[in-house]
Amino acid sequence: MLGRTEETTEFPVDYVKTCTVDDCDSLVHGRGLCNRHYRRQLKHGDVRRNDRSRPIAERLWEKVDKSGECWLWTGSRGCTLRGDYGKISYEGRTTTAHRAAYLIEVGPIPDGWDVDHLCRNRLCVRPGHLEAVPHRVNVQRGYDHLIESGEWEAMRRAGRTRNPLPQL
Repeated sequence: MLGRTEETTEFPVDYVKTCTVDDCDSLVHGRGLCNRHYRRQLKHGDVRRNDRSRPIAERLWEKVDKSGECWLWTGSRGCTLRGDYGKISYEGRTTTAHRAAYLIEVGPIPDGWDVDHLCRNRLCVRPGHLEAVPHRVNVQRGYDHLIESGEWEAMRRAGRTRNPLPQL
């Protein structure tokens, strides 16, 4: 086995390198840093900076384009069944950007309620375009918009739905 014996199956202690950041014992990924600190250095230019440690309002509004009628989310998006919504980490969990904007600018959302986009634009986070409503109302408004715009009939003709419009 090319100079390797059964007795030396582990690397010597001085060969295994750990992250150069204080209090980090993770294995080196690149440039003397573990994977977490290496990625922080690449993204922020600082191994100690963590986006989630910054206030939610600061992180939210820096990723919003306020140039139009709708304030559009330009950050990351999460796929859902019917399209993309902005996503952001809030209190240790991932939530939609429009819910975070509503919580910051308007206040708490009642349990089980949705935040409805009055403008029907899923990337809009403008507080004046958002309203907390029961889920049933949010769904009904979505169907009403599909009917008024003619999209429901176009979807039916294209075979994207076989079901008649549900009665809520």
